Amino acid sequence: MQNIKQTTPFSSSTSVFLDILRIFSALVVFISHVIQVFRPEFFYLISAYSHTAVIVFFVLSGHVIFQSANRPGVDWKSYAVARLSKLYSIVFPAILLTCVLDYVGERANPEFYQSLFRGGEGLRYLISVVFLQNIWSMSASPVTNGPLWSLSYEFWYYAILGIVLFVKNRKYKCAILIIVTMIVGLPIIILLPCWLAGLYSSKYIHKFGGLCKWPLVTLSISLLFVLFVTLCFPHIPYHAGVNRKLNYSGAFVSDWTIAFFVACAIGAFNSLTQGVSIVKNGTRNNLIRRIADLTFPLYLFHYPLLVFAYAVMGNNCTVPAIVICVSIGVLASSFAFGYFAEKSRSLYRSLFTILLGKFVILK
Repeated sequence: MQNIKQTTPFSSSTSVFLDILRIFSALVVFISHVIQVFRPEFFYLISAYSHTAVIVFFVLSGHVIFQSANRPGVDWKSYAVARLSKLYSIVFPAILLTCVLDYVGERANPEFYQSLFRGGEGLRYLISVVFLQNIWSMSASPVTNGPLWSLSYEFWYYAILGIVLFVKNRKYKCAILIIVTMIVGLPIIILLPCWLAGLYSSKYIHKFGGLCKWPLVTLSISLLFVLFVTLCFPHIPYHAGVNRKLNYSGAFVSDWTIAFFVACAIGAFNSLTQGVSIVKNGTRNNLIRRIADLTFPLYLFHYPLLVFAYAVMGNNCTVPAIVICVSIGVLASSFAFGYFAEKSRSLYRSLFTILLGKFVILK
């Protein structure tokens, strides 16, 4: 990953394609968790799709974060401030909301919440704030906000990229990367190729057109392979979340394969749409972008809200019409929480600018 910076031209439609992928993946995760909470007996039918959606998020994250880090004038401080403010503006309110809902919900339905809790709930909130909930063989996210597991992966991938880009001394760089690897452990590192697939799809996207003579065929085959692996081989070598040592990284071979084909799909779509605008209406384009920007808060807010709704509804959980109404309410609430959380991002940016202003990076 040396000399990783260079220009990455994109078609005007590629960003729209990425936003649509984000929205679709977020909805897959949301729907799967609605089924998991309200009709758990059917969750096995969609669980593989939910995990694939998270892998798609990893690829998109690597792709977009590289673009952000690759902009002129970006140094380690601006990179760190951007990443930390983005994460904490949503993660901190999500953990706070989870804590409050758990507290209120346990008093409304103590039997239900006690059946979920695995002990050390306060510690789970705290270590999730510093993204240590899934290091090594730990699986310590708050039980009522399981999606937080992937944020411990994302945070450390951001850190690794920052070290590679901004620590210029090779000895220091290698030493720090070794220390980070020792901190996070095998499960997080083993899914790093999924994130890197997105990064390199961004770095080399300008070369994809020369390698791919039939972008429509490549796009179609790539998406079909993602679906094929998800349907037929989603758990190679292990079912994600089952193997104690690897936890959510258990299906790493399947995940690498899915990530590779998602990255190929992005490159093929970019080649296919050079000079073409798939969304010519600027208002519609902005709407897609705004919805896509709310997928991150949707991802972190929806699950504790679903669990809380289930706890207070009781027997009404079996009524399909009520489940649909509650799901729509949770979706709208997640978007609303996300909208106001995003408004606070400038405050987090100012805070981290002050905190990081006193640090000097190793040269």
